[in-house]
Amino acid sequence: MKLFSLLLGAALVSGASAAACDTCRAGGFVATCTSKTVDLTCKVPTTGKGNFLDATAKECKQCENQFTKTCTSATVGLTCRTTAAGFRGNFLDSATAAATPVCKQCDATCATCSAAAANKCITCIHGLFGGGAAGSEAACGTSCAAAAATGTVDSLKALTCASATKATTCPAFTVLGGVTGSEVCIKCKAHTATCTKDGTTTTQASTVSVNCLTGFGGAAGTCAACQVAGGDLVVPVSCESATKATTCPTLSVLGGVAGSEKCILCSANTVTCTKSGVAVTKASTISTKCSSGFYVKAGSPATCVACTSEACTTGTKMKKFASAAAACPLGTDTANPGLAATNCMSCQGGLTCTAAVTDKAPVGALTCAATSQKGQCDADDDSVTCKATRCLPGAFGDNVSICLANCANVDGTANAEECACGKDTPCAAGQGCTAADLTKAGACADIKKQAAKKSPASTMQASALLSAAALLVAMRQ
Repeated sequence: MKLFSLLLGAALVSGASAAACDTCRAGGFVATCTSKTVDLTCKVPTTGKGNFLDATAKECKQCENQFTKTCTSATVGLTCRTTAAGFRGNFLDSATAAATPVCKQCDATCATCSAAAANKCITCIHGLFGGGAAGSEAACGTSCAAAAATGTVDSLKALTCASATKATTCPAFTVLGGVTGSEVCIKCKAHTATCTKDGTTTTQASTVSVNCLTGFGGAAGTCAACQVAGGDLVVPVSCESATKATTCPTLSVLGGVAGSEKCILCSANTVTCTKSGVAVTKASTISTKCSSGFYVKAGSPATCVACTSEACTTGTKMKKFASAAAACPLGTDTANPGLAATNCMSCQGGLTCTAAVTDKAPVGALTCAATSQKGQCDADDDSVTCKATRCLPGAFGDNVSICLANCANVDGTANAEECACGKDTPCAAGQGCTAADLTKAGACADIKKQAAKKSPASTMQASALLSAAALLVAMRQ
């Protein structure tokens, strides 16, 4: 009997040591799962080979080639990837034996083509014309008119054309114009993003600028340079003239005398700032949001200074932040995937927390304050409370632990009876509150909730207990 107790204890310890979150099946094609082989969903890549779920093998596999977007097996249920308009397209080859369909590229001149053959173009790539409707496909072998630069024509090659001398759509920084039936793509004036034509004239000088490139602006249908950078001033995104900015780039603010606005740099380590009167110096700007690792220090004007290991403001929200990875205060943890090493993240409400596990689990609560209880969300719990503590994408298992505040008017050790969670929310016995401030609204959540039934730990414990029982029976015989 003593041996059985030892085996039982070993089984429970073995199960308890299992990781809270585990990665889905290897291969890199699985998006989500509830175990290595259960409830798999496959990743949907935006480029390259698509993926499909092999129900028999219980794993995600790739479709046949990089031209295939989706499939139900490597060669069944194929849909082919589409390409941007005017670029070489793909098609499902119907000439191939029905048992082995395959996605292939169209001919190098075709943007779209017939399923019968790669060189039967429906539409052409940019710069060529030809092709034809389904059933009347043709080659795209003739080029649109080449760019011209003469006294009467300033044009670029068209994207699409109806003939070698009739453009139909034009590239950026040009406008379609000229005599009807012989349209060309006329170049816009210098520093112009979009423009309009002037009658049937095809010269660049005749176009009328509508939108200017960044750093340029002006009136009278032309685009001139905005103010130049220098000192505490930066080049505007747009302007009305060389002396009047209208919109400014990031890390700067529009300010100065009305009618002569400038783009003024914010002070050091500042993300956003406001102007101070009509001054146009960096030192006069007022910091409102800081870079990571800095906080807004009140003053005249407010500036951004480096955080210490104390709680300080990052951006416009209060949050624990530090200037070094080892300087996080109690109740925070630096090991959080995808975030800067200097970011001291919350321990899910705990005083201390477990380190995040790369590709598996985020930070979890380890110890809670006397006024809170440790809770754990099941893997299949979809409540708002638990969404923030999910295993990381591509992993499965029990969610990491969180600390839930005791409801109001309880003894600080357990919520034995109905209690208050904020002003209007009553919680049942055995529940805690997600609100840090119990005078405000919060949500109720079960305390010390049992681990998810689908956890690998449960399986390991059951297996170990069966083995222990079998060994005990054998010993008695």
